[in-house]
Amino acid sequence: MQNDHPWISLLMHYCHEHYSEMMPVIFFICIVGIIFGVVRDMRWLSVFFTVPLIIIVFCLISSNLG
Repeated sequence: MQNDHPWISLLMHYCHEHYSEMMPVIFFICIVGIIFGVVRDMRWLSVFFTVPLIIIVFCLISSNLG
């Protein structure tokens, strides 16, 4: 099966190679998004940024346990 979107492959390769460099940036963006959602009383924005944060924390915990 041919991949019609080579930029997706490039992005996935970059994320895999630079995983440890991207984690603090993603974590910071999620924290800022949650705080902004709480301050602006936009609950949907807080939930939107909380879900990736929970996934990141779960992945970090599971990678340290295994």
